[in-house]
Amino acid sequence: RPLGGADCGGRAAVRVVLRRGLSGERIAEAALARGDSMRVLEVAAAIADGCDATVVLRLVRGTRRLLSHELQADVRLHHEETVDVIREFRRIAVACADGTARLASTGGGEAAAEAAEVLVGHGDAVLAVASCERGGSSSSSGSTRIAD
Repeated sequence: RPLGGADCGGRAAVRVVLRRGLSGERIAEAALARGDSMRVLEVAAAIADGCDATVVLRLVRGTRRLLSHELQADVRLHHEETVDVIREFRRIAVACADGTARLASTGGGEAAAEAAEVLVGHGDAVLAVASCERGGSSSSSGSTRIAD
């Protein structure tokens, strides 16, 4: 059942299909009335995808990004139209020569870099980091670590 209900409390609504931007996998549906903002779609996608505060969701219709504050009355999505959901992480992983990997916020300047989470346990320089729900790294010593 779409988030918001099929009729949005008696107001005429369209049902919008949300899918992952890269894979095209269908993740949710949401009902939008004329006065609803695109925030309804963001919330539906976040709930369906289990996103936490480290993820920003971007909504894209064709080549146009949909902004949270925009209203359905202005955007004019059609019934059963598909909107792509792009996940953007708020953290970046960095491989370090000192045998550590660091997870830092992408905003906040030097303070964020200093507060970075440090992943230890490699016996040699970290050569690569991987993006996943928890984060991971591997080093030239052959060790692989997954963040807790």
